[in-house]
Amino acid sequence: MAATDCLEPKRYGHLDPLLGSDLFFSFIRSIGRGDAFRFAQSLFNRYSKTFSAAIFGRTILNTMDAKNIQAVLSSTENFAVAPARQEALEPLMGKASFTTDGPAWNRSRSLIKPIVTKAHSPSYSASFYARVQHLIDHDPRDGSTVDLQPLFKSFFLDTFSEFIFGKSTNTLTEGKSDVFDVEKFMGSLQSALEACGMRMFMGRFSFLAGTGSAMKKTLQAGPRGY
Repeated sequence: MAATDCLEPKRYGHLDPLLGSDLFFSFIRSIGRGDAFRFAQSLFNRYSKTFSAAIFGRTILNTMDAKNIQAVLSSTENFAVAPARQEALEPLMGKASFTTDGPAWNRSRSLIKPIVTKAHSPSYSASFYARVQHLIDHDPRDGSTVDLQPLFKSFFLDTFSEFIFGKSTNTLTEGKSDVFDVEKFMGSLQSALEACGMRMFMGRFSFLAGTGSAMKKTLQAGPRGY
């Protein structure tokens, strides 16, 4: 920290400073309540935008600071992600920019750079705003209650598929995709992401969180022809 003229981050007040089991089980309980994001926000509110904590024998840094996140994502020379992510996330994400360092990271970054550049084009912006309107069109005009979660899932799927593949699944406008079962895929994806998060959170004990069967179900349920 001294070499970069930075202060030491605040540290989570553990009851179990060795394994950090108290934080782990608090996080698990927040998932069960459905307020994991609110729980994470409460930690940042209490300890600042960047703080450290112990998780299963490791010291991890948690940050919501935009400059810190930008620094980590734009360089693998000073911030290695593979040791923490590769084993946990590879069953779903493979060897990608989120799971690798060095040459493999550079290759993945070069592949996605044109896609990210496309997001700033006027044509994509117009398409994105059109899909926002499709989402708004599902808002009932009679004041009745609507479940937003499946709509936002469809919105994510429509925009992301067009962003990555140049062809949208159009589930918001057509109701159902003729390519694959949207509900099955989104349910499998949710399970896979939860499994990935748990595997990453548990670090060296990730094997206790499963072997990646949820990831395989996601790939099997995914769209064809994209």
